[in-house]
Amino acid sequence: MGNLQEGKLDWSNLVYTSDKNEITKYSLKSGDVLFNRTNSPELVGKTAIYSGEKEAIYAGYLIKARCSELLLPEYLNYSLNSSYGKEYCRQVKSDGVSQSNINAQKLGAFVLPLPSVEEQSEIVHRVEELFTFANKVEAQINAAQTRVNNLTQSILTKAFSGELTKDWRAANPELISGDNSASALLEKIKLEREQQAAQKKKKKSAKKSTTKKASASTTQPKTTAKTLATDSHIIEKMLAEKTGLTAQNIFEQLANELSLTQVFTEIANLLAENKIEEQTINGITGFVLKQ
Repeated sequence: MGNLQEGKLDWSNLVYTSDKNEITKYSLKSGDVLFNRTNSPELVGKTAIYSGEKEAIYAGYLIKARCSELLLPEYLNYSLNSSYGKEYCRQVKSDGVSQSNINAQKLGAFVLPLPSVEEQSEIVHRVEELFTFANKVEAQINAAQTRVNNLTQSILTKAFSGELTKDWRAANPELISGDNSASALLEKIKLEREQQAAQKKKKKSAKKSTTKKASASTTQPKTTAKTLATDSHIIEKMLAEKTGLTAQNIFEQLANELSLTQVFTEIANLLAENKIEEQTINGITGFVLKQ
């Protein structure tokens, strides 16, 4: 076998032999430390401990280190994977075109502190405790990140549906009615767009020559300003092509055309007009067109 992955033996894709000489020469015993002597510059020097899971011999690109009674395999393994051990491997490796190599002679010259077996055992125990703690922290971070992502989607969904401001709107009706109503604000935005388009037209016309002004007077200028009704159609079209889009998905795809406020307003209008609704698909809550 010859696969070392993340400090462990990978028993997949094995190559078998019936050659008795090879079996005798390369057979492994429980506690043997395997060292990857040929690999990419970043991965050369990987190690793992053979624990006698099944009878096996090691591949030619590995080095077998068999410890004496004065050296624990686990201690040697962690020493080779320490920053000191990695730095030693970096200094002694021979680099080829795409592969690096560390031969048995160079590995045998590796010098490491050798405390008593009892101290080695305690060091191994503490290192493994730290690894266990690190794995728990990593799992907690991943779980927290998942909760944050789900919370973000939930908040956006509630924001677009108006749930976040329900109590505030009930307590402040004067701020969402009359001139402050959604329809009034939409009409104001539409008017401002038309005024901006007209101002652009005047500036362009002022720069033209007298003859060009005369010929252009009979031509209607083009405008790229979209009405909010068109914006609604864009979102409806998106949901018709791909259902279950979240509020964040919609904004990311329309960021170059609409502001966050405009997207917010249009989704809220579509919800109010009962054209779209929320549905949870594969654990993700998004918007779909109502049938």
